Amino acid sequence: MQAMSDPIPEKIRALVESAQAPDNTPDMARNFVAGEDNLAELVDACLAGFAALKPPALFRRSTEIVTVERAAAASPRSHYRGASGSLVVRVIDVPRMQTELARLFSFSRRRKDGALAPCNPPPGLAASLLSSGGESLPVLTGVIPHPTFNPADGRVMGRSGYDARTGLLLDFGRLKVPAIPDQPTRQQGLDALEQVAEVVSEFPFVGEVDKAVSLGYGLTLLQRRMMDASPIFLLSATTPATGKTLLATAWPRLVLGHDPAIQAFPPDDGELRKTLFAALADGQSALLLDNVNGRFKSDGLCIVSTSATMRERVLGFSRTLEVPTTATIAITGNNAQPVGDVAQRVLPCHLDARVEHPENRAFRRDLLAWVERERRRLLAAMLTFLRAYAVASDKPALKPWRFVEWSQAVRGPLVWAGYPDPLDALDATREDDPARVALMSLLSAWRAHFGNRPQALRDVIGRAIDRASMADFELRDAIAEVAGDRSGELSALRLGKYLQAHAGRIVAGLAFKRGAMSAGSVRWHVELRSDGGSGGIGGSVSNQAQEKSE
Repeated sequence: MQAMSDPIPEKIRALVESAQAPDNTPDMARNFVAGEDNLAELVDACLAGFAALKPPALFRRSTEIVTVERAAAASPRSHYRGASGSLVVRVIDVPRMQTELARLFSFSRRRKDGALAPCNPPPGLAASLLSSGGESLPVLTGVIPHPTFNPADGRVMGRSGYDARTGLLLDFGRLKVPAIPDQPTRQQGLDALEQVAEVVSEFPFVGEVDKAVSLGYGLTLLQRRMMDASPIFLLSATTPATGKTLLATAWPRLVLGHDPAIQAFPPDDGELRKTLFAALADGQSALLLDNVNGRFKSDGLCIVSTSATMRERVLGFSRTLEVPTTATIAITGNNAQPVGDVAQRVLPCHLDARVEHPENRAFRRDLLAWVERERRRLLAAMLTFLRAYAVASDKPALKPWRFVEWSQAVRGPLVWAGYPDPLDALDATREDDPARVALMSLLSAWRAHFGNRPQALRDVIGRAIDRASMADFELRDAIAEVAGDRSGELSALRLGKYLQAHAGRIVAGLAFKRGAMSAGSVRWHVELRSDGGSGGIGGSVSNQAQEKSE
């Protein structure tokens, strides 16, 4: 029986052994001869060599080959402005791949006299490597410029390098943080958090829950790469110059060592999605959307806050790219108010200086300069606090929320330390949400007029018009708010679509329920739900219904 040939070509074997050498400077000139080597073998050999590098130089992300660089200066990107010193993910193109090949390997071409002469890596090889997608390269899920904490296993990740378990590349530069105790006591944890709270000691928070949300913003920045989903932070004030942008910048300056990527809040959701995707594709750790005023909503913000990845079409190419959404997003604005679905994904932090001219207030210190000086101490304090919570046996029970990982990593430690639950900040947002208010008005008016009797929509609109002619505008106004056109006319079609979209949603103990078809029309009624919060509203509405029907 004929012996089997070695399945690993000698060139690849030699390349891997050379790439794994301590100096990582293989000399493969004899093995890479342009025009004489099999292209498929060369692609496999180069990928094997890159994959063997410690630390890695190239990574695989989705279907792309990428590398990581540290921005030397603030750089305007297509949809946002990046910060100096930030770690960014760059997609490798053919010229860059040729450069990476030349750094690691040697290439030659054969002259007419048969001798070998050095040459640049062939562009065809570089293109073939890129089209391969880099299947054997290490996967990159994110970059971290600071020591971090993994809430899943309570591990302090305090060394630079590539972490194969998480796919994260940690690059701290020259930063060295003091040692973190392995078993800190509760008091050590609380003392550490007190140090961290010095960062926000001069900001005019409306209440303690707002301070808790601010601290949550900082703790999220520290651990965001470890969580698939996180709420968005809204720093809002009644008056300009209250300190919103300073607060939004101080935490990234502390945790990341640089300012967040920044962009003015885009005027429409399409532009916002482009901004979000561009920052995520570049691997930005923090994004600040500055100066939104009044009400805002966004499907794009809903995606990046609750989905682990975001998929978008790459401009200029007939392909899509999927990138992780593990960036901390903050929004600043004056009297800003999220509405619709995004309202339940945004934690508000309210500031109020209670003076007519807050721009005349003076901070006792240059906060950003102070944060830079105290960065090592404060990072160690943040890690000590989180480690103390991880080893504690008296963790608090939390109200359920959609952000489970974040609640365990951020809400839990803050509540354990005696701060209000940051989730409580949603109460006012929920009550003031215009979409919720409109639904509650319609539910209350409907039940006041019809009780729990099923109604055809044309009859409901007819009743609203009749009552309006007698100066009772409650039902008509409630319908017009959700199903009226620009002229104020009521539309049964719009009303039907609205009820279909909001069926079963409980507000103040009431909810719409679709009934059976009768005489060619769907019947709707309002039912009382015992788990709807303010149960007393249901009883009072029922009395009104009886009174109006009489």
